[in-house]
Amino acid sequence: MTLQRVEGNGYFAKNRKKNPIYQDESACQPDLLVACDDIEMGGGDFKSVLLHNPINSYIFRNRRLTKTTLFWQSLAKIVRNPDTMTKPLAQPYKVVTSNRCLLGEGPVWDSQRQVIYWLDILNGIIHEHSPSKNSHRQIPLNDMVGAVALCKNGDFIAAMKSGLAIVEQDSGAVKPLVDPESHLPGNRFNEGKCDPAGRFWAGTMALSEVEGAGNLYMLDTDGACSLKIPGVSISNGLAWASDHKTMYYIDSPTRKVVAYDYSQATGGISNQRVAISIPEEEGSPDGMTIDSEGMLWIGHWDGWQVARWNPLTGQKLLSIGMPAARITSCTFGGETLQDLYITSARVGLTDEQLEEQPLAGSLFVVENCGFKGMEAVKFGYSEASL
Repeated sequence: MTLQRVEGNGYFAKNRKKNPIYQDESACQPDLLVACDDIEMGGGDFKSVLLHNPINSYIFRNRRLTKTTLFWQSLAKIVRNPDTMTKPLAQPYKVVTSNRCLLGEGPVWDSQRQVIYWLDILNGIIHEHSPSKNSHRQIPLNDMVGAVALCKNGDFIAAMKSGLAIVEQDSGAVKPLVDPESHLPGNRFNEGKCDPAGRFWAGTMALSEVEGAGNLYMLDTDGACSLKIPGVSISNGLAWASDHKTMYYIDSPTRKVVAYDYSQATGGISNQRVAISIPEEEGSPDGMTIDSEGMLWIGHWDGWQVARWNPLTGQKLLSIGMPAARITSCTFGGETLQDLYITSARVGLTDEQLEEQPLAGSLFVVENCGFKGMEAVKFGYSEASL
């Protein structure tokens, strides 16, 4: 590998092998080029993004993998953008297990058991990993599972293709509750979370990903299921502010995070407005979580990153470059909720792309990331009500 000097006081690794990530830990110095955002070519409309990696290196992401050589021949200049200044993290990511999910999603940290759960949606598996025991367990459900949340008794509330259900944590036995889309066999659930009052929210999407075919539902603690947002395309990330007055929501194809006024007493939402708009070159917003400072952490599908955004200003604050394009979601875990767990997917990637990103589908963790999350709310139902 050789280094090529480019305008902007920094170095980039030059490599003619087709690979979406170029990095050199020794040549790149901290605080150089952190503000760089887009790279322009002299010979076309090619665009790429520079991300700061936690290990004091800079990751250069090539968005047109077959044009690597052309890019290095045609690179003209680096455009600085101070509005996208990023903050480097002190620790690199680690791969949690050797398992590779087809569509990894929905990470949930169990503070009581000190384990991380995550899903392989299309294969219908709940994964469990204990960091202290270094153990890995799978709970097969024989149905697509788009989201799970913890129940107060230790079981799961699950959003499956066949509807909402209770899943026994030990046995994996499924107790169906309600299927609000039994009349829509072409839909499945995708992403869900409990609100501050212990209600379970989960949204749907069409298997064909046709626009506007999905909906967002709320399952109340008494078992009543209600439609909250109709006509969504790919229902995704959910988060609630610590003052319990605002709900954030992502419908991925819109490339926006919208905010609603939220009533903890009733579960009502109103006054929709755009909190964050994601540029196309950043990838599509997928799952998300919120930290103790009220900032949103979003997995970027086809964006090679998980990023921290300020929902009050719409500003991107931080980006962690990842070795997989399809980053799906994230959550905080660990004893002090300062470990960031990140899910990814390999579905839809070609053999060539899989060769270039062999870690796609992994669960990653950034330990002691410098930020702290909030404990997951558990589904607050009683056995009698369901």
